[in-house]
Amino acid sequence: MRNLILTVCTLTVLAVGVEAKIASSPVQYKKYSPNEFTVIHVLTVNPNTTKIIATRAQDTGQAIATVGAIAQHHNALAAINGGFFRLNEQSTSNWVPAGALKINKQWHGIAYKSRGAVGWDPTNGKVLFDIIQTKSNVRIEQQDMPVNAMNKLVSGKRTALFSDSYTDAINIVDRTAIIISDRRVQAVYQTGEVTVPANTYMFIGKLSTIVTGNSALVSINAEPQLEKSTSRAWNSMPFIVSGGPLLIHKKIKISNFKNEQLHTNFINERYARTAVGLLANGDWVFVVAERSFLSETQGLSIPELRDFMYSIGCVEAVNLDGGGSSAMYLQGNKDLTANDRPVADALLVFAKS
Repeated sequence: MRNLILTVCTLTVLAVGVEAKIASSPVQYKKYSPNEFTVIHVLTVNPNTTKIIATRAQDTGQAIATVGAIAQHHNALAAINGGFFRLNEQSTSNWVPAGALKINKQWHGIAYKSRGAVGWDPTNGKVLFDIIQTKSNVRIEQQDMPVNAMNKLVSGKRTALFSDSYTDAINIVDRTAIIISDRRVQAVYQTGEVTVPANTYMFIGKLSTIVTGNSALVSINAEPQLEKSTSRAWNSMPFIVSGGPLLIHKKIKISNFKNEQLHTNFINERYARTAVGLLANGDWVFVVAERSFLSETQGLSIPELRDFMYSIGCVEAVNLDGGGSSAMYLQGNKDLTANDRPVADALLVFAKS
C-alpha cells in the first residue's frame, strides 16, 4: 500500500519465558511474565505433525461457544479464538463474522475495509500473511452483479450474499432471493420467509428473469494489498481468517497502522489480545495476552503485542479478536486463560494421524 510504513526497529525483548514444555507433544506451551502486571500465553505448533483449521461455534450446535467448548467438541489438541464477529440485525442468538472468513473453501464473511489476515492450506503447509480486501460478485448466466454486503440485510438496489452462518429466516419483500450451490440456481423466492440451507449461498437483490437451473457462480476474491503478486495463492487457500492490524510482515515490524482504519484507542490502549504468528522455521505461534481486573493483569497495546511477537522470533504476525474474546485452550490443561466469553469462531489444532 502506498502509505504503509515498514521499519526495522531495534529489538526489545518484552518478556522472558517462564513455563516448561509439554513432553512429546506437537504443541508446546510457555507462559511469559515480563512484570507483575503482564501474563502472556504462547503455544508453538509444528505444522508437520499437526493440522490447523478454522471452525465455527455453530458447528457444535450452539450459536456461540467458548473456545474450550469448541475445542472439546472437536477433540482438538489446542485452540485460540478467531476473528472479529458481530450480532446480526434480527435475533439475539445469531452471530456472524465482522470481517473476511473462509472455512474449508466456503466464505462466511468478506472484508469491508482492508485488514490484516492469515491464509493457509493444511494439505500443503502454505501460509500467507498480508492486509487483504475482498472483491465479490455473483455471475448468473452471463450477468455479473456485485455483492454489497455479506450476512447483512440491505435495502434499495443494494445486494446481499448470505452463507449458512446466517441462521435467521429472511423475509423476502419486493426483492428476489435465489439459493446457489453446485454453480446453479437451486431455488428462486419472491415472497415469504426463507432460511439459508446448509452448504449453500443465498443471494438477494432486485433480480429479474432468473429461474431454477440457471448457471450461478459466487466469486469472492481476496486481494492482498502489500504483495499483489500473491493474489492467486491467496485465492487457493481453503482457510482465511482476518483480524487486524497486521503486526509483522517479511521479518519487518509494521509501525503505521493507519491503513487498516482502526481507532487510536484500539491501537494504543492495553487490552487482552490474541495473535497468530509464523516463525522462521515454519512453526506457528498462538499468543494470548491476558487482561483481568481480578488478577490485575493489564494486557498489551498493539505496538507492545507486535514487539512481543518479534521478540519470540515471528517473521509474520497478525492480531485477531481480543478483549473478552481472547482465550486459549490446551488439551489436558483445559482453558489456559481466564476469559470464557463465547465466540463465533476459533482456530483449532489437531495431531496428524
